[in-house]
Amino acid sequence: MARWMINSWLLLLLVGAGSLQARLIHPQDVNLVQLETKEYQRFSSIETRADDNSEDNYRLPNNTVPVSYNVELWTDVHNGTREFKGIVKIDLQVIEATNTITLHARQTDNFTASIVSKDTANSNSIPLTVTYESKREFLLLTSTSNFAANTNWTLTIEYTGFLRTDQGGFYISSYTDDEGAIQIIDFV
Repeated sequence: MARWMINSWLLLLLVGAGSLQARLIHPQDVNLVQLETKEYQRFSSIETRADDNSEDNYRLPNNTVPVSYNVELWTDVHNGTREFKGIVKIDLQVIEATNTITLHARQTDNFTASIVSKDTANSNSIPLTVTYESKREFLLLTSTSNFAANTNWTLTIEYTGFLRTDQGGFYISSYTDDEGAIQIIDFV
């Protein structure tokens, strides 16, 4: 009797699961097109929201759109050193003319930044002034001249930080190998 009840419950679960299949929900606007990030595209057709730069707003401005990221990190973790160095190269498109690019940054320091035009051959690197706004964790990168709308740039930021120990973000950990030796490793 108990065996029959278990088999019956399994059958009911299978039948119930079969009737609850996921269904594709079609977008309401059939004119939407998936954006590919392998090549530069003009984002001028995207409706932008009004920027709210109040101190309680943590959203980034709409004046730039990232196209791709290339992140390189260096550690000396095998010696137990928690400090790391990094470089990020961000290909971006300027949507609205601006002289400031705003990013989120957390638990990193010692920033240096420069930017190079992707629209001009043999473009010179432009150094940027770096300001950190700790409350909103904004990294403000400012140029002495404006970046024109509908232009493409490569932003390069060098920075340092410390590996975390709480298993969050970029952190350091250890394990004991088969020979009983402690191995130190880092994770993202």
